[in-house]
Amino acid sequence: MTRFVRASRTALERGPLLSRWSALGTLPVALTVMGPYLGPDAPQQLPELLLAASASWMIIAAILCVPARVARAVLSPWGRAVLVGVPVLALAAARPVLTDLCAEAFGADPAPERWLPFRIATNLVVWPVLLLAIAVLVASFRALRVANRRLAAAIALGSADADRLRAREARARSAAAACAAELRARLAGLEATPEAVRAFGAGPVRDWSHRLADLADVGGLPGVAADALGATAPAPAPAAAPATPRLRLPPVGTVSIAYAFAVLPYAVHTVPPLPFAAGALAILLGGVAIDLLARRLRSGTALFAALWGVAGLALAAAQLVDPALPAHYAWVPVVALPAIALAAERISALVHGLRSEERRLEAALLARRRRLAEDDAGTARALRAAAGILHRDLQGACVHFAAARTQENPNAEAADRDANALRVECGAALDRVARAFESDPDPIPGCERLDATLRSWSLVLALDVRIDIGARQELERSDALVERALEIVTEGLVNAVKHADGRTASVRATRIPTGAGPVLQVEVIAPGALPPAAALRRNAPAAALGAELLQRGADTVLRARLRAPAVVPPEHRAEAPNSPE
Repeated sequence: MTRFVRASRTALERGPLLSRWSALGTLPVALTVMGPYLGPDAPQQLPELLLAASASWMIIAAILCVPARVARAVLSPWGRAVLVGVPVLALAAARPVLTDLCAEAFGADPAPERWLPFRIATNLVVWPVLLLAIAVLVASFRALRVANRRLAAAIALGSADADRLRAREARARSAAAACAAELRARLAGLEATPEAVRAFGAGPVRDWSHRLADLADVGGLPGVAADALGATAPAPAPAAAPATPRLRLPPVGTVSIAYAFAVLPYAVHTVPPLPFAAGALAILLGGVAIDLLARRLRSGTALFAALWGVAGLALAAAQLVDPALPAHYAWVPVVALPAIALAAERISALVHGLRSEERRLEAALLARRRRLAEDDAGTARALRAAAGILHRDLQGACVHFAAARTQENPNAEAADRDANALRVECGAALDRVARAFESDPDPIPGCERLDATLRSWSLVLALDVRIDIGARQELERSDALVERALEIVTEGLVNAVKHADGRTASVRATRIPTGAGPVLQVEVIAPGALPPAAALRRNAPAAALGAELLQRGADTVLRARLRAPAVVPPEHRAEAPNSPE
């Protein structure tokens, strides 16, 4: 119930409250369970009463078109709710009288007057709830479609991102090769004197070390314009989506509950208590049996509506046989039950298809962002490794040679031997610089992975990243904590791509001291409202880490408080409780 209330609030905020789906959803109800078939001559006047129900529905629908159109221009959610809700309530109350007038116009008898207060009360309950439920469904479908379109657009941006990274890697490889070639040429003509070697280390070697380090710090993934993921911009999906069935079995009890809700008001008023209780139990148990049987049959989806048609015939037969039941309503379950079953199957298939597509696109986006982040980090790591070789090995060898020659005064043979050793050592270092991109990479440190991931996502969203000093210190101490933070960050950024109104997001990491030790609080904040019934999937890694998805004013927030997993040193494992022997 809480989820429905929250979904209703979102539908009120985003609208529209009335659409063509409202018309398609209310017409069958108006002609069947909410039809004017209460008089004693209703079976003989069924065609005229159907025309009366259709005419009253058309009049009400035409009147509601006016507030529905005006409400689209109203910015306030509650203003839209009042502008649409008041006419809906007024017309729901007037519908029985209007239907009776239409019935008289078509030559049929109106319903008995004693029914009028009850009919008005029933209409005041059924129509607002039904229209609100349809609005919630429409809002959910639209939110899923917009989210999937944004995910596909974000994936499409990855192609340009990959091209940019390949160009950056090519520049980095060229820079490393040019560095090795230039320094090798200078080394070949280097005079083996302390001054010349010191100048070589402090000049070209140092310059190239700084150039490669600066190139490593230049991310290959700059941000893009805020409208790059426009909700209406078409974008190709990463791969062909699997075919979605047109029908899918709805949740158990859906048809029974929907039918019971529609007929309950009249059943309470017309059916004696004992037959009413027996009928309610039969609908409930029979509905569960049909739902379970359809799930066991190979072709249960195709037979689902047919099984409910049989149930409708059984209810009709019971109404015709039992004199205590209104026989003129016998045709209603024959039509209503299979119609509700088909509608529930179609809606279930649509929701399932959209959610499956959402999960597929989420996985593709995460995989592409992860791969690009690893490539970006690998290029930066190779450049830093090359810069480190120049600074640590090559420049260090030059400093050592110059200092040693300044303190000593070797003979010519020793000087030549030292000069040859310097050239061999420097040549080996330059070989490692040239092969910096070809050697097996070391594991990427945790904080570097986090930084690379954020740079990768900066192509998709304009990011504002704030990681305080204490939080970074905690992350640098534990790669496992970085992995947990990455799960929260990527989950939050995927949600921002799907739902953010401004294509922006903020990432916050804060160290919070507690009595049980420091806690890392990670938040991903994006402008926008959560869609109806939005929640983390139970099997999502972020949910397993205790993350919560919430609305904070005009922003959606994914928040989690993380602790680094405890690591027991080997020498103390025997002291740990419940340690394996």
